[in-house]
Amino acid sequence: MLTRLGLLTSGNGGRINNGKAKKHASDARAKALAPTIAKLQKAGFVSLKAIARELSEQEIPSAQGGKWHPSSVSRLLQRLKRLETSSRTPEENAGPK
Repeated sequence: MLTRLGLLTSGNGGRINNGKAKKHASDARAKALAPTIAKLQKAGFVSLKAIARELSEQEIPSAQGGKWHPSSVSRLLQRLKRLETSSRTPEENAGPK
């Protein structure tokens, strides 16, 4: 199964490809945090600093298990935007005509 997901390749002695594994884990984490981010933004927490502060206050651990920083929120938002764009159909990505 790991080979099929691209996490295990035969060319490197059967070792796990950490780059792809980390990307999949980061994508999954971003998707799990998406509803929380949406709620915060709806509640008026729109700046990177405000979102970071609120995530830390709610004791939601960052990817490294510590406090949130504006830069980590920025990367999370960029990842969510990329995931949203990649999940759309080509017609949706084209936009209105």
